[in-house]
Amino acid sequence: MIIENERIACRNIISKRYDINYRELEAARNDFLQWISNMRLTPNGNLFYSLNNVPNDGRIKIELFAGVREDDVRGDKDFSFRSYFAVDNMLMTYFSGNVERLTEKAYIELLNFMEDNELEMASPFFFFIFFKGDAAFPYVEIKVGVQ
Repeated sequence: MIIENERIACRNIISKRYDINYRELEAARNDFLQWISNMRLTPNGNLFYSLNNVPNDGRIKIELFAGVREDDVRGDKDFSFRSYFAVDNMLMTYFSGNVERLTEKAYIELLNFMEDNELEMASPFFFFIFFKGDAAFPYVEIKVGVQ
């Protein structure tokens, strides 16, 4: 199921880029959370990430994002801070269960919808992973900007 006219809109967003094997996503997430703690920042909201390449040989280039309560963050060259982060006119699909197995199906669904409706991709894919109840059964939203 594809939902149209979605958006991302967040305040006080920090982000950090990673070039990893897709199996290292959890380690990157843990590194990012540790970095936030080391910077003495207060997380505010869910983490999400963008996929910034077509995965090749298992390598992915991602940018992890987190909202923080602080409105002025400085002191580390390895991150970006944005007082406001927004992407409009997005498509979204969602699923729960085996993330690794179902992500490819979700990509195909989004790409087919764009092709069928003559839409162009205007942003990377953004992933929001929520753990409700059992942590082994995540709920995932994938969004992509279109024009």
